Amino acid sequence: MFSSITQGSRRARSGLSRMRGVVALVFAAAAAAVFAPANPAHAVTMWIQIGNNWTHQCIQVNGAAVSQQGCVTGASGQLFEVAPTRFEGIWQLYELRVYQNPSECLDLPNYAADPAGSVVGVYTCNSKPGLDNQEWYSSQVSSDSNGPTYEIQNYASQGLCLDVAGWASNGSDQNSGQKLTIYPCHNSSWANGGWDDHLWYLGM
Repeated sequence: MFSSITQGSRRARSGLSRMRGVVALVFAAAAAAVFAPANPAHAVTMWIQIGNNWTHQCIQVNGAAVSQQGCVTGASGQLFEVAPTRFEGIWQLYELRVYQNPSECLDLPNYAADPAGSVVGVYTCNSKPGLDNQEWYSSQVSSDSNGPTYEIQNYASQGLCLDVAGWASNGSDQNSGQKLTIYPCHNSSWANGGWDDHLWYLGM
């Protein structure tokens, strides 16, 4: 199950049904208004879980390592803030900040585009995000009984999406602890309608 925690009250909410309708706000152009309201003194940070629609596991941070693990409601290692950075064309870019240490973000090696298969980790959030590869953007691909599903693409590494190591076609992506990488988003020959394990739910 996916959940969110509102900073301050620390009130956890569980259930995929809570994502519907609200999730779209995260990745729409209104995201900046949602997470950075006009009066920053009254800003509320929303921490969310991110679950894979194929493996049914959540993104998990352990130190600097990032993998998938079974979803646990409110687990601190599975909570992220979607933090808007800037617009590029029609895309709202954002960082995924880590609940355990909000000064750290999901990150790729080095400071520019990375090749397919590069492992996702955690590193100090760059104060000038455009100079690093910590920015992501997303678009809705489909929707199922659990809510909308999204591809999450790295802005610096164009055409490469957040991915679970291994393949949906042979089940090699199912183990708990599988690393997250970036990989081409879609290929019609792959399983899951060509999306492999590159589609994600956002728990709100």
